[in-house]
Order: sequence, then C-alpha cells, then structure tokens
Amino acid sequence: LGDMLNFTSKKVVNEFESLKNYLASLDKLSNVKTEVTLSHCTQRTDPRVAAARVRKLIYPEKESKTPRDFLKALIYGLSKTGVLVFEYLEAPNKTEKANIDGFFLKPNFIVLKRHSYSKREIFTLLHEVGHCVLNVEEVESLNSQQMDYTTMSKTERWCNDFAFFFLVGKYADEFMDIDKADGTNDYQFPLVEKISKECHISRRALFTRLYYNGKMSQPDYENVLRDLDEQF
Repeated sequence: LGDMLNFTSKKVVNEFESLKNYLASLDKLSNVKTEVTLSHCTQRTDPRVAAARVRKLIYPEKESKTPRDFLKALIYGLSKTGVLVFEYLEAPNKTEKANIDGFFLKPNFIVLKRHSYSKREIFTLLHEVGHCVLNVEEVESLNSQQMDYTTMSKTERWCNDFAFFFLVGKYADEFMDIDKADGTNDYQFPLVEKISKECHISRRALFTRLYYNGKMSQPDYENVLRDLDEQF
C-alpha cells in the first residue's frame, strides 16, 4: 500500500482484498474461472491507442442521459470482460475519511469511492481500468483528476492519459490542437463545456489537462478553478 494512505484507506483496501480472495476461493470450489478479456499492454504502448482498443469493448452503445447512467453502463460493460467493479460508501459524519478515490487489485478487481459527483467517479474508474490493462497495482492517495504530472509516477501518468483519451474520444485531436487558453479566447470555455457535457468528463479535468500541456498559465488555471468551485 502507498505510504500516504491513511488508516481508513488501508482498512478499505484490506477489506476488499479479503473479499477478492473469498470470491476467488468460491470460483475455485465451483470450478468456474473468470477470464479477463481486456487485452493487456505495457507502458510502452501509447495510452491513446490502448484507450481506443478498450473503448471498442466497453463504451456504452446507447447514449446515457446522465453521468450516473454512463457510469453504470461502463461498469456493466466491464463485467462482460470479466472485470468486477465495487463501490464503497462513507458516512458523511465520519471523523477520518479515506484519502483515496479508487484502486485496482489483480487480476480483475476495481474498487471506487462513491461520489455524488459522478464525473469524478467515472474518471477514477477509467484510471483504474488503465491499471487493469497494465496489470499493475499501485494504490496511492491521489485525486486522479488533479494530479501533478511533474510529481506522479510513470504508471499514474499513463493511467491518467488512458482515462482522458478514453473519455474525449473523437474530440481528442481538436482538444490537443488548442494553441492556448486565456482571456483572449474565453479560456476555451465553449469547447470545454461541450466536451464535458458530451463525454462525461469534468471541466476541472479538462482545464487541468490544458494547464499541464502548457496551454494555460498557472494564474489563469487557478482563477478558472476558483470560478468552477464557486459554481459547484
């Protein structure tokens, strides 16, 4: 487990590790083998290419009315590939809350913290699908939407890129070709709003991507995040 995980996070991971082992023992006793059909790759694989492959397997065929519906459809799609997804809930008045959004346990177990803001949970899910595709466990206390690319590990960076390209889909080229986002072009807000709505990815995640791609200055980025927090 990551050194930065608090006691509650470690307890959650241990509980689901026990559940995973229990389910594996049931499979063994019943002679049922859960086969994971998601193709594995290494970090040498372009995360955009890997995301496109997985997208063909699990992206919902029907349009989802809400982000929560989209999340459910993704989880259902993953179940057909042998990947099991669980959510855990925390009481709002709990003294110490888990400082982790989600994690992956080999070979096919993904656990998510339940969020009222489903777009955050969607991104976390796909980040962990990236771990599943790499077949690499790396449980750290991270918010997958706001990680600093200069300090995160190579694995975490790859999984973040995987989740981003999975979600933006056909808009990837248009978004990556943005020259700059500042006051002269309304911080690319119309495009960000459109992609956020159609692709179930948060505006915060998109602006964070622009910032770490060098398309936004730090002061502009911080101002935009403050505006988003006020709106939220």
